[in-house]
Formats: sequence, C-alpha cells, structure tokens
Amino acid sequence: MAQAGAVHWPNIPFPPSMKFTSDKAVEWKRFKAQWLNYLTAAKLTNEPEERKVALLLACIGADGFALFDGLPFATDDDRQNITLVLEIYESQFVPQTNVCYERWRFNERYQQPD
Repeated sequence: MAQAGAVHWPNIPFPPSMKFTSDKAVEWKRFKAQWLNYLTAAKLTNEPEERKVALLLACIGADGFALFDGLPFATDDDRQNITLVLEIYESQFVPQTNVCYERWRFNERYQQPD
C-alpha cells in the first residue's frame, strides 16, 4: 500500500543500463547524468538513501550490480549511502590523472625545422 502523500510516476522509464564498453569513463558519466536526471524527473530526490541505492542498482544493469558486491565499503551502512556509492563507482570507472606525466607532456617542446 502506498504511503499517504507519496507520488508514483510510472510513465517515466528508467534510464538505459550502463554499457560496459571499452570506454567505461565516458559511459559512466552518461549513465550517472541520466540517472540523476531520472531521480529529479520522477521526484525521487527526497526518498530515503536505501531506496536511491536500490534504484541505482536496478538501473545500472547486471554488470554494475555484480560489481557492487566487490566495491570497497568500510561498513555495511556505507553500502546504503548513495553519495558514497556514487563516489566509489566513480573511482572504479574514471581513471586518475597522472599529474607528473601530464606536466611533462605540457612542458615538452619541439622546435620545428625552418
């Protein structure tokens, strides 16, 4: 039975599942943006953290759901914190920038022959 005052938006479809292609960083950014947009459109931003995590896992697809079990959470309560879950997924999909290498590339100069 629905709670009094709760609004359900059945006509708003879930965002497409994340595709685990070779460029996971781009695909993660696309999925995350669509998922956050879905939460806003379906008026789910004020829902409990546990429900948001469950919705994320329902939308991300089988590969993302399987990955969730192996993510490094400090406690079981952290597994129900949507902000932390998104941060850990982000760290899994978006590579870190090698600052030393990027500085070297930026400062590397080649003089063109005349």
